[in-house]
Amino acid sequence: MQGHDRNDSSTNSRSSSELTTKKFRLSEELKQEIKDRAKSNYSGNASQLIRAAIHDHFSTLDGEGDRQAAHQTNEIEDLQEQVKEIKEAIQEDNNTLEATVQQSSPPVGRTRNKSSIANSREESDEDGGLQSEIYSLLKSADSDSLSITELTTRTDRSLSEAVASAEELVERGILQRQQDGETRSYLINTEQ
Repeated sequence: MQGHDRNDSSTNSRSSSELTTKKFRLSEELKQEIKDRAKSNYSGNASQLIRAAIHDHFSTLDGEGDRQAAHQTNEIEDLQEQVKEIKEAIQEDNNTLEATVQQSSPPVGRTRNKSSIANSREESDEDGGLQSEIYSLLKSADSDSLSITELTTRTDRSLSEAVASAEELVERGILQRQQDGETRSYLINTEQ
C-alpha cells in the first residue's frame, strides 16, 4: 500500500488529534471489504474503521498481542491440567469400581469364580459403561443416595436402562437399594 500526503503540513504522530487526509491505493476487493465492514460495524464510516484498524495494529506491534497470547496460552495449559486431573480421577473411580466388583460377594446360591467376574465385566461393557457412571455419580454425590429419577437425569439414559444397571450393581453387592414409598434410591454398599 502506498500513501501520499494530500496536506503536507500534517503531522505523522499517532497521538495527534488533528485529522489529515491520505490517499491510498487499494485493491477493489479490499475496498469492498472495508465498505462492508464499515457498514456493519461503523455506521458506514470507512475512515473510522481504518483508524480503528490502524490503532489495533499498533497495539499488536507494541506487544499487546504477545501478552494476550501468552495469557491465553497459560489459560489453555491450566485447562489441560484440569482435564488431566479429571481423567485421573475418573480412572481412579473406575479402578475402585472394578476392584469392588471383583471383591464383592455373590448373591446367595451363586459362587464367584473367574468366569463370573469375566461375565460381569462383559455385562458392564454391554451397558455402555452405565454401571461405572452410576457408581461414580453415587461416589461423588452430595448426599448418601440418589433416586432413580436423579440417576436417569444425570446419566441421560432411559428409566429402564438406569434401573437395570443399578439393580445389577445391587445384585453384585456394590449398591444398596432403598425404598421410601414410591421413591426408589440407591447408595454405595459400605457393608462389604
